Amino acid sequence: MTPTLNPPVHQPAGPPKARSLRGRLARNTMWAMLGSGFSQASSMGSSILLGRILGLEGFGNLALLQATIVMFGNFGEAGLSLTTTKFTSAWSKTDPPRAGRFIGWALLITAALAVLSAFVLFGAQRFLTLSSSALGTREFAAAGAILIFDMLNRVQLGALAGIEAFSATARLQWLRGLLLLPVVYLGAHQAGLVGAIAGLGLVSLLVFAAGQMVLRKECAAVAVPLHYGRTSEKGVYGTSASLWAGSWLLSGSTWVVYVLMSKHSEGVTQVGLYNAADKFRIALVFLPQVLFQVILPMLSERRAAGDHAACRRIVAAALGGNAAITGTAAALVAFIAPGLMSAYGPAFARGANVLPLAAASAVAGGFYTIGGSALWAIGKPSQMLGIDILRTVLLLGLCVFGLAADARGVMLAWLISYSLAGALLLAVVYRQLQANFSANLVSTTPLPEASL
Repeated sequence: MTPTLNPPVHQPAGPPKARSLRGRLARNTMWAMLGSGFSQASSMGSSILLGRILGLEGFGNLALLQATIVMFGNFGEAGLSLTTTKFTSAWSKTDPPRAGRFIGWALLITAALAVLSAFVLFGAQRFLTLSSSALGTREFAAAGAILIFDMLNRVQLGALAGIEAFSATARLQWLRGLLLLPVVYLGAHQAGLVGAIAGLGLVSLLVFAAGQMVLRKECAAVAVPLHYGRTSEKGVYGTSASLWAGSWLLSGSTWVVYVLMSKHSEGVTQVGLYNAADKFRIALVFLPQVLFQVILPMLSERRAAGDHAACRRIVAAALGGNAAITGTAAALVAFIAPGLMSAYGPAFARGANVLPLAAASAVAGGFYTIGGSALWAIGKPSQMLGIDILRTVLLLGLCVFGLAADARGVMLAWLISYSLAGALLLAVVYRQLQANFSANLVSTTPLPEASL
């Protein structure tokens, strides 16, 4: 009798853990890209619309005020958005109540800091030298609303990223994108610069209100009970302080550069040209920003589990995606630079020589963003802060010694500082991942049995 053979079992290629990791990375990135892509496209459209309505000088004034809002917001936020992502991702599966307490605490603290920052911004307007009489009390009052709700939105999105609720984040980004164009257009059309600022503030408020409902629903879905109260967690303040210093260095240096540029001939006009080109740079780096949101919680979770090989694969995939996609898009933007700048209006066409530098800066900035995410996730905030300081010193030094004379010079300074600091950052990340991986191999290799 011929024995019955069992049918062959087809095993899927690759270890299960790697397949799961690739699936999570692809799924999370897809949702984050869908949301951020639509929001970024809407931001670009509203920016072009504002350029046409406000003109080159008005657009420069808007850029100066937005840089001021970002600087005060990052100073007041104290690094809590990324801190929330990091610690929520580490605790959401191992200790859900702890994660829920931390999210609620972060939102309460941010609300208090946001209101305080708005009051400081309004009170400091007379001391801020922005080289423009167009920025007065009404503009700064409207800017306070943007400041408050932008700070709260960042922490809410950080919490959603921490529990990997990227589909929910995408829905909030779609809402923002749908609201942005009509609200900002109506505000700018009716009341000029102050109307545009008020419109941006209203969009932030509506997105925050929707985000609160989404956050409660998503936390309940993963059994993370939200609790708005006091908490004390080891390591939070050190991480938050380092993240705060890094983000404030970036926004503070940007504000200083804008002010330096505005002091030269054609001051605010050059700020407007730089801001128009920079909008395209920001659009180009949306993939690295998405990858930052995706890989930070994944790296934090895998590092907490001791899976250093997975950390290396995540970082390598993110860097490869940035090189291929952002690099290709940047080349296309540089090729059609004159037409893209002219979209803002005829007066902006003179900035066509700024846009190729902005495109190259997007690639360098993408690598810097991904490397920064990796270094934060593997627990090296002091090293990241040191590299942020180096980047800031390079940027400000180049601008002080002549490159802040016009928009093209500032964009060149941006490219040089991020390229040099980014190369150092990636070298540090590679060394840390190698060291962790080698240590993991040593700790998991069984000792040879003694000879009898």
